[in-house]
Amino acid sequence: MRSFWKIISIVFIFLISLELTLKFFGWGDPPQAILDSDIEYYAKPSSSYYRYGNNIIINSYGMRSRELHDASADTLHISLLGDSVVYGNHFLDQANTIASKLENKMHKNLELDTLVSAIAASSWGPQNILNYFNKIGPFSGSYAIVVQSGHDKYDIIDPSLRVKPPYRLETSNFAISDFVLRIMEWANRKHQKNKINSSEKKKIQKITFDNLNQLIVKLKDNYKHVALYYHVTKPELISESLYISNGTYFKEIALNNNIDFIDSFAEYNQKCSKNIYRDHIHLNDKGTSCVSRVLFDWIKKNHLKPH
Repeated sequence: MRSFWKIISIVFIFLISLELTLKFFGWGDPPQAILDSDIEYYAKPSSSYYRYGNNIIINSYGMRSRELHDASADTLHISLLGDSVVYGNHFLDQANTIASKLENKMHKNLELDTLVSAIAASSWGPQNILNYFNKIGPFSGSYAIVVQSGHDKYDIIDPSLRVKPPYRLETSNFAISDFVLRIMEWANRKHQKNKINSSEKKKIQKITFDNLNQLIVKLKDNYKHVALYYHVTKPELISESLYISNGTYFKEIALNNNIDFIDSFAEYNQKCSKNIYRDHIHLNDKGTSCVSRVLFDWIKKNHLKPH
């Protein structure tokens, strides 16, 4: 009997220790999303989290950036629109996102009161962004930059989907259960097969093409300057032919809409460290510094143009 209670005590101490350790590393309080019939989902407004050692702060509009009411009449307002590249996933601290770094660069180098809004969520495509902008917005400002990658050509709203990781619909009671659920999500995603036939692929591309063009038109009505930023992935830096195919597609969209096209291929190759990715697409701290500098250079060029 004494051995039984000894084993129970050891297991209990182990679980408590594991729970506290996981909490220390940001488990147990997963960032949440709100489901929406039009947008699909977006980050839960007015919330904050500590995830994987990083601060995650969501404003009252569901953006991972400062509050819009922080802006004054003299504030230069910049909007970045995209997916997890803009959002920063949860492996980047709030201070290391593209929006935060770009905002700091504007303050430091141009001495301008600037607010950079991140209109983005992980796994968003043009359809999500457009519907969010129409339903929660519209927003306005001086500069709007749409960030796209090759996979965005085939990223549409899936009505059968509840919510995609890294978000959850509710918080977890324990860090251990949060950790186990994340492993299960990762395993399910790893074994998902998303192969689609060519005819279906064309239909999907037509939807994303139309939505991206509609978004650009909407942005041109609300911002003084609009640009399409093509975020080159790690495989595209290795295989230039893959980059040319995807890059040309987005460049033509920009040209047809008479907006600037910011191509990151040369920038990533020549001016940035090659070690800018956390995986095949998401950026690390060096990567967000690189992108914020590229965007700063584009804004500075336009801002200092004689009128």
